[in-house]
Amino acid sequence: PGLEDIKVFRRMMKVVTDLWCNSHIRRHMKIEIGVLIEHFVLKFLRLGPQVLPPKRLSNTSSIFLNELPVALLPQQVCIVNEVKTWFQSEPRDILELFLNFDQVDAHSSKKKFHLLPSTHWKITQQLCGALCSLAEQCTDIVSEQIRLTRIDLSGVETQSVSSNNSIQPHSEEDLREMTHVREGARFLQEKCFDAIG
Repeated sequence: PGLEDIKVFRRMMKVVTDLWCNSHIRRHMKIEIGVLIEHFVLKFLRLGPQVLPPKRLSNTSSIFLNELPVALLPQQVCIVNEVKTWFQSEPRDILELFLNFDQVDAHSSKKKFHLLPSTHWKITQQLCGALCSLAEQCTDIVSEQIRLTRIDLSGVETQSVSSNNSIQPHSEEDLREMTHVREGARFLQEKCFDAIG
């Protein structure tokens, strides 16, 4: 239910954001927050753009995901918005994330931050990589949808000129879905760029 219902999902993400943005809580729950980011946020971003229900995109190894009747695009947009919130309020927070989870030797830094002992999860690198990869995948979807629309339009023009029925144009429903996919991917891409910037 939490994955399908965007209201519940937003609430879950707000809890993660509240944990991260509260410096007192963050100081005492660094490992737990790192696990949440790695096993929840990163895995969700690595699914690729979820512009259609998962069973329509491709079969995944997750039976649960294949059973979902809804696209997970709103949930991915929610995650990207929350990630932006994590670093927008206090820019030094991304530095703290890096020092705690990416820095090989956290003890060599000055003690301005309360650091974990020598962790090497590379969460900051993985988070930036996942956002960049997601934006790139969105670009691929947008360009593919534009290419398919152009093929369809050129097929219609060719058919009207030559009356050759070898190319079947997309139905009105197909064109609506293609537009939905293209616009969803474009929106998610913009959100990823916004979070990275």
